[in-house]
Amino acid sequence: MKLQIVYAREVEKTSPPVVEEPKEIYPPGLYALVQGDVVCEFSENPFDVASSLKWVLVDKDHLDPDEINLLDQADKWEYKDGQVVKKEVNREKVIFNVKARVSSKLSITDWMVIREMETGKPMPEEFKEYRQKLREYVYTFVDYETTPFPKMPIANEHE
Repeated sequence: MKLQIVYAREVEKTSPPVVEEPKEIYPPGLYALVQGDVVCEFSENPFDVASSLKWVLVDKDHLDPDEINLLDQADKWEYKDGQVVKKEVNREKVIFNVKARVSSKLSITDWMVIREMETGKPMPEEFKEYRQKLREYVYTFVDYETTPFPKMPIANEHE
């Protein structure tokens, strides 16, 4: 029996040509990544995103640069009528939250009020002033940036 060796010609293995889709070129500027009417994030360097998302050029003339740091405050903005606009704040909800925070801060020093009522040991004057400032805070509140909460005094260790 005769053995016959056959050499096969190597067939060039080539993959089909890759057709690259044209990448969108974004002119310099600030962009908002939008899904529906929700602003997901801001960037000055847009990147490729899923088809349900899109980059929208932000009109900086409508923004107050002293008031905002856009890159980390996307949740305060929305996409409406083809523009990125600041969300309208529900003032009642904000005041409700402020009252809840004031109540929480007052509760921290409630023990001093109870002690004064039960034992007659007076509450330090700076804590009385602090508690009064907290109660007035609800009526003087404008926004969190311009109206910080009063600072709680430090209690003496012997109290």
